[in-house]
Order: sequence, then structure tokens, then C-alpha cells
Amino acid sequence: MALAPSTQRIYRALLVTNWAFPDDPGLAPLLGPEHDAEVLRAALTAPGVGLHRLADVRVVADASQRDILIALDEFFGEATRDDQLLLYYSGHGKLDLHGNLHLAARDTRSDRIMSTGIPARAVVDMMTASRAKAKVVLLDCCHSGGFKAAPDLPRHLGGKGVFVIASGLSVQLTKDAEKAGEPSPFTGFAADCLATGQPDRDGDGYVSVDDLYSHVADRMADAGLSTPQRTFDDTVDTVAIARTPLPIPRVKAPVDLPVDSSVVLADFLRAEAETKPWIQAPLYRAVAAGGQGDWSTLAALRLARLTDDVNERDRAYRQVVAANHPEWSPEAAYAIAENTIHSATAAFNPEVIVDAYKAVVEYNHPAVSPRAALKVAELQIPMVTDPHEAIRKVGGYLDLAATDPELAEMAMLTYCLLYEAADEPEVAKAYLRRAESLRASPSA
Repeated sequence: MALAPSTQRIYRALLVTNWAFPDDPGLAPLLGPEHDAEVLRAALTAPGVGLHRLADVRVVADASQRDILIALDEFFGEATRDDQLLLYYSGHGKLDLHGNLHLAARDTRSDRIMSTGIPARAVVDMMTASRAKAKVVLLDCCHSGGFKAAPDLPRHLGGKGVFVIASGLSVQLTKDAEKAGEPSPFTGFAADCLATGQPDRDGDGYVSVDDLYSHVADRMADAGLSTPQRTFDDTVDTVAIARTPLPIPRVKAPVDLPVDSSVVLADFLRAEAETKPWIQAPLYRAVAAGGQGDWSTLAALRLARLTDDVNERDRAYRQVVAANHPEWSPEAAYAIAENTIHSATAAFNPEVIVDAYKAVVEYNHPAVSPRAALKVAELQIPMVTDPHEAIRKVGGYLDLAATDPELAEMAMLTYCLLYEAADEPEVAKAYLRRAESLRASPSA
């Protein structure tokens, strides 16, 4: 069972890809790595299932050995104990004469691999020194199994909390994408797992690194490709790398509700059969006041939607909220928040509206809470002058809003505008690309 993500844990990722090697004609250009980082970043940050925020995923593409080593040092060296780190590499992997693995950079030369490549040993040393409790490594390259098999590496590759998944054995080559515009097979299979939140083999609500390895190994075997390898620290539990999508509950029909009184049932059914609101209203009003459990709660909800009396509507919605029904109470709380916008108190104190929507968010209802979360973000952003502070304040609400496919594009655009204001254009562009991809794929 995967350790459930804590509220304090921050998920950070460094995605390194290299596909061109102009200093060495012997290192053939690659097709997959040019697209692998974007595919994996989209999967790690997928609305509803991704545990990573887009701002916490850094891509280093087609970079020199020096730039990659600096990025690795920053990534592992600046981590805190609350961070879960994911390092991904896609490109050429080469073994030196001693069988040690080196990852290729843009300026790597295979005849000088020890001085121009990225030694796996150096990566392990950085992981060992990092304060992060959990580190996940995904390697999509030839000889990637050498990351665990090289004789100079410690048994657990840096110690406690390290989980490595390699695309093949140390003696195997890993298949590149067959044509331009496609991800490498290993990365594509991993991205499928992360973006869908499946499989969750133990049903705990999370995709663990064990689930990810099993999925990728099965898919690679089915395709007749290299044999993925895993090296997990067996002294700690496995870690979550994605969540499974939440099912949207359905409201049960009235006939499934407990019947407390034949008189109440008769009045409720009469109201349901009527089409004239002036006949429905007094029937719903009587049932709502009858103290008959769910029947009265549902009648109050029907009355609130029906009545033109503002005070009666407010009282009815509050009755539904007080009933703490898993489906109807969040809807009623959202309606109260909407009505609060027009109140005199809210005109002088906008925080009143924010608090009303926050109350809806706390229900954690998969259909209603994301709408309320987007409202909270939209209301709070103008209250904060510093864009970085605004991002910290509303990021969690935007992430929740993004779990609703109908709101995900707006959440990504809001992030884009915030990061533009924060003078972080590259992050802003990444969110804009995400919004555009959501617009192009309405079902995403």
C-alpha cells in the first residue's frame, strides 16, 4: 500500500532529455526525447490525478553536461524533508570500460564518456546528500539497468527512500520512438499510467511506484521490448506517484430514501407530480417543516429552488446545510455562497463571500467543491498585490478546480496570468500550453 500524500509533502520533478549530440556523430539523434518531457510533465500534472503542480516540474532539454549537473545539484541540494523528488532522464545511456553507466548530454562524446557524460555515480551521490525523504528515478535510455547494477553503487542507490525504475537491463538497448512527434515507448507507457491514475492494484486510491513499474513492465513485455528493472528501498513503504480519479456520486432517487411517514410521502409525491409552483410550494413547505429526515431535507431543497421569497429561500438552503447530507448539503452551501454576493454585508466585506465559498470547498464534493474553489481563487487574487503571494494563496484552490474537466482550462489560464504577473514567462507558457491542450481535447 502506498503512503498517502500528506498535506505538507511537495512533489517536485526534474525532467532531463537529450536528443541531439553534435559533438559525436557516433551518438545518433533520437526522436522520442524531444517530446518525452512534455508528455511526462502533462501526465504528472494531469487534473484530478496528478500530484505535481506545473510550477514544480522543471524541464532541462538538450543541455550541456555542465548545465545538467548544475540542474541536478540544485534539484537535490535545495530539497527539504517534505519534498518527494522525481528525476527522469530520456536520451542515450552509455557504459564505460568498467561497466559504469553514464547519461549523455548534448556535448557528450562516447570516446570520452567518463569526462563528458553524466556519471550515474554522481547522481547517486547527490541523492544521498539530499534531505528529501523520498526520491523516485525513471530512466529511459540504453543500459539503464546499469544504474542499479554498476559495481560501484551502494546496495540501495543512495539509501532510504529511493525508488528506481529503469527501461531495460544493463546489457539491453532501449527502443526509441518509431517516428517524430511520438514519445519513447517506455515513457509513453509510464505517462499512460500517471495520466489516467490507473492501475491502482491494491485499491488504496493512489498509484504507487509499484503500480507504475508493474504497468510499464507488462506493457513493454506485451510489445516485445526491453525488460524494465526496478530497485526499491525495501526498508520503507512504497510511495504514491499519482492518485486515482474520484468517482462522481449520483443522487439517489426519492424512492430510495427512508420513509418515515405515509403522510409525508403522500405530500412529497403530490408535489413531485405537480407542475404548478403555487401548488408545489405549500406541499414542499409542509414536508420540510415535518421533521421527517431525508424527506424533509429534500423538500427544503426543492422549496429553495422554487420560492421567490429571498428569506424563505435562505432558510430552506440553511436547513439543507444543517442536515449535513453528502449530496444536497454541498449544493445548498454553494447556493448560499452565490446569494451572499448580493448581500449588503458582502459589499463592505468581500471576505464574507470568500468564507462562504471556502465552506463549500470543505465538503470535498467532487462536483460542487471544484466550482467553489475556482470562485475562492477568483475572489482572492485581487485582494493580494504580490503575484507570488497570490500563487501561494490560491494554488491549492486552482488545483482543486482543475479536477473538474469543465473548469480545468480556466484554472490553467488563471495560473498563466499569475505567473506572467510574477515575471516567470516560461512557467506561464507551460500553463498556457496546458490550457490550449485542454481546449483542443474537451474530454480530457
